Amino acid sequence: MLSQVAWGQSGSAVLANLFPASGGSAAPVARYGPVSAGMGSWYEGMSCAVTVAHVQISCLTAPGVGRELVWRVSVGGQNSSVLTSQTSSYSPPVVLNYDRLPSRSPGSVDADTRGGQRVRIEGRNFGPLGTAVERVTYGVDGKADFEASGCVVEEAHSWIACDTVAGAGAGLQWFVTIAGQRSITSTT
Repeated sequence: MLSQVAWGQSGSAVLANLFPASGGSAAPVARYGPVSAGMGSWYEGMSCAVTVAHVQISCLTAPGVGRELVWRVSVGGQNSSVLTSQTSSYSPPVVLNYDRLPSRSPGSVDADTRGGQRVRIEGRNFGPLGTAVERVTYGVDGKADFEASGCVVEEAHSWIACDTVAGAGAGLQWFVTIAGQRSITSTT
């Protein structure tokens, strides 16, 4: 199992005795998601194939977000139990920048202390359009002095837009939390 994945990466699951030797050649289906969510909201692996007969399959991950995701595989109408002993996680969000140059959104430079200005946050691993943005905070020295409002993934995986709240400060750092994962600082 992969411990950390980006969408489209390959992962494999080792599942002994998933189906009997006479199980046929049905394509495997792998679903994965948080143990707390119903399977209807889980992701489905892409391009799944048996790589070792009756023992191992390999799939590409779907675009998504989250951590500690558990897996379940179906082959020929037979379902495995949910694999909880190993989990997978998508890579955490990364904040790269606070707006696109040369035009800046009103909240990114010399923002109004009354708040209510739109800021665009550039990064990676924000998830597909429609992904819920759990929390966006900003402050000094990594502290969550302020919590932005109205945050949405504006461009899949790479841009989030939020409104500032009332407050003042300089040299503020921005942090994004999506599916329980807080952003990390970009390094090169």
